[in-house]
Amino acid sequence: MAVTHDESIRILVADDDLTSRTIMNGFVRQLGYESESVATGTDAWNVLAGPNPPCLALLDWEMPGMDGMEVVRRARAEFGSRPLYIIMVTSKNTQSEIVQGLGDGADDYVGKPFDPAELDVRIRSGVRILTLQRQLLDANRMLEKLAKTDMLTGFYNRMALNRDLKKRFEEVDYGPPVSFIMVDLDHFKKVNDTYGHDGGDAVLRQFAERVRLELRNCDVVCRMGGEEFLVIAMDAERDIGMMLAERVRRAIENDHFVLPDETHISVTCSVGIRSVASVRNTDDLDSFIKDADVTLYRSKETGRNKTTAFEDC
Repeated sequence: MAVTHDESIRILVADDDLTSRTIMNGFVRQLGYESESVATGTDAWNVLAGPNPPCLALLDWEMPGMDGMEVVRRARAEFGSRPLYIIMVTSKNTQSEIVQGLGDGADDYVGKPFDPAELDVRIRSGVRILTLQRQLLDANRMLEKLAKTDMLTGFYNRMALNRDLKKRFEEVDYGPPVSFIMVDLDHFKKVNDTYGHDGGDAVLRQFAERVRLELRNCDVVCRMGGEEFLVIAMDAERDIGMMLAERVRRAIENDHFVLPDETHISVTCSVGIRSVASVRNTDDLDSFIKDADVTLYRSKETGRNKTTAFEDC
């Protein structure tokens, strides 16, 4: 039987009757899907609650250990919005029993003994719904990422700083040392005035690429606005913070930036750093970021293209 299907769909077959389980499992594989079969409701639950679980399940209603409907109720209660399509395969076929099963969380049902054509259609229907659910989840994740990301540089934006990044500090009991590094491109207005906003955007994109190469995977960067960026370097006491800040500054100073018209220009940046032993609450976080910003402007006032630590102001 030639079929077209989503190869990422795996199907669980749970039935305590060996003959029924064997026939159904063979049919599912004939349709081209990867499958796993178990004989008890308890085993079915363990598979669904385990690592890399199937996203479609064919469950017998009456099984030892835990019946199929108990598996359904627990799955709906514990798995939340995780895509999972459940088809009950059962000899219970009165209207009240069908209504009960669907009301408790089953998505569909097939009578026993099953008709292959009917089961094929119901599995295909489940696969279509699962595919739509996955697409919706992917779209929602993308929208959430876009809401937190500066589109030009790919760094976090201020919304992410105010909501998600602050929440991280709230979840850590005092935590490790942190360095707050504020970076601002020097004379960036002149770049925009001379080469236009397309030229300025090209510089900002290339700046972001350079910064990523110089920082660690654990370091977080936010675009605070315009040409000003905040690096949050976790587990970085003053010496490490200064090393990271200087790596960024020197990388910008020593490189060339290519504009859309192929013009090469040089750009520098000024840096301010505030290192702390720990962040006790988000009020402290705001204060430390402000300290880094003040220190950045000290670098600006004393010649630009330099790094200044808060203690040296």
